[in-house]
Amino acid sequence: MISNKNKFYFILLICIVILIASFFLIEKPKVKYFEYDAYIIKSEEYGFNADNDKIHFGSMYVNDSHVRKRWFTISNDFDKNCIVNILVEGPLAKSIFIDNNNFILNKSEQKELEMGLAISANEFPLGKYEGKVKFEYDCIK
Repeated sequence: MISNKNKFYFILLICIVILIASFFLIEKPKVKYFEYDAYIIKSEEYGFNADNDKIHFGSMYVNDSHVRKRWFTISNDFDKNCIVNILVEGPLAKSIFIDNNNFILNKSEQKELEMGLAISANEFPLGKYEGKVKFEYDCIK
């Protein structure tokens, strides 16, 4: 007859094996996100900001219609090829355009993209308008 102590160790061993196996067998989420704030200020002054901590579109003068463009480079630092989808959220979503979206970025590849903001003179009153730009990497098996 098997003692209770041996049963305990046997069950413990099975649990450890299952835990280790699940770590290697269960697929980790393959979608990764990077999110950046974006904004423009509509004011009675012109201005720009060249910092790269956010996607800055600067300041737009009150009665002007503008298309502001920003160029940036994205890279795939993952160990697989990825489909990149760029999403824009918030009040600026309808005004921001991206020259290339839903594309494959190969492992270790870099790509330069153009992002623009088109605002008509009467589209927004004075103020600061913000949004979020989300870069979604869906890695391919």
